[in-house]
Amino acid sequence: MHWHAIAPEADNVKDVLANINSVDSRWARHIALWHCNLLRFGRLMMRQEDEADHPINGRACRQT
Repeated sequence: MHWHAIAPEADNVKDVLANINSVDSRWARHIALWHCNLLRFGRLMMRQEDEADHPINGRACRQT
């Protein structure tokens, strides 16, 4: 099974984890877990950027 079928470029990490648990192939599961962790890391980075732009954290909000 191709790893992309297991962990598609989706925003829903819970769906990806459910798909990973249904996979028998060890290699495909490893790649899918890596992809899932990459999604989580991306969300964490976006959250940190949002918090850094918040006025309470010392920076003025950038509004265009």
